[in-house]
Amino acid sequence: MAPKPLIPDSQLLFSAELATAVGLAEAVLLQQIKGLYLHQPSTRREGLAWLHISRAYLLQLLPFWSAAELQTVCDSLESLGLIVIDRKIAAQDSLLLAINETPIEETTTTVQAPTMVSPSVAAIAKAIPDQASTAKVPAAVPKPPAPRPGKREGQPLPPDFQPSEDMLELLERFHGVPRGFALQQIEDFTLYWRERGSAGHAWQNRFKQHVQFQWARQQQEATGVDHAGQRGTGTTRRTRDSSLESDLTDTSWAE
Repeated sequence: MAPKPLIPDSQLLFSAELATAVGLAEAVLLQQIKGLYLHQPSTRREGLAWLHISRAYLLQLLPFWSAAELQTVCDSLESLGLIVIDRKIAAQDSLLLAINETPIEETTTTVQAPTMVSPSVAAIAKAIPDQASTAKVPAAVPKPPAPRPGKREGQPLPPDFQPSEDMLELLERFHGVPRGFALQQIEDFTLYWRERGSAGHAWQNRFKQHVQFQWARQQQEATGVDHAGQRGTGTTRRTRDSSLESDLTDTSWAE
């Protein structure tokens, strides 16, 4: 006699999620019963599809169980509300049972009060769906990310530009620049930027930088001496003015 293969052709399949919810043995038997609906005739009664199954046939499908163990697993599934067993009609050597779930074709649009569904029944509907309900619903398409705002375009200096009262007060209070001196710089400031024709932002702050530079240069010219107490040469003074102008007119922050 040929030796029996270690791995037979027929294999058992069951849902790991269902086994976690109701138990391994219960998941194996329930999956087998579900598969029998594809090959065995069923009888519609009381909203359920009833199967008349021979115990010997079930034990042939599940040879690792004894008759007592098979009965124990059936009782467990019945106590969980996953199957219904009719013990009045079925013969002693057979089972008349039905999976306790509502078929898809019997669903209606009638609005009913919400009912509590046990986790085990919900696990069945998800783990062993009917063939008619296996179509996948496409996932929602994610929205594209919002575009990043572009660089804000500047505006040319207004022809009627005037420093605000707040700016004049700030220059006088915090930078020691007299109001009259600041107002005298308006003409030079507007002529300079109109000749350049440049567009920019924050003209009030640019005017503040211009006034600070002119005030600092006037203070240097009035002093006329360097840090060593000696009158500086023209080259030294021009170098210092160039450095100061670079610091006070730096507008990279406003671009």
